[in-house]
Amino acid sequence: MLLSHYGDWHSVLNKFPHTPGRPGEGDEGYTARMNRLVDELWARLRAAGARGAGIADCQRI
Repeated sequence: MLLSHYGDWHSVLNKFPHTPGRPGEGDEGYTARMNRLVDELWARLRAAGARGAGIADCQRI
């Protein structure tokens, strides 16, 4: 049996960056922070011309 946090695996399996929660952070704060990180990631991929590529296929941008 593997015990793990559902959200951690969910983000990895859906090719999103892993965004661990911070102590005392509520759902709204976490969601806002995660959305900013994802938006920054997509912007960096677009700027590098790698928007359609899988995250695993990209070198450090």
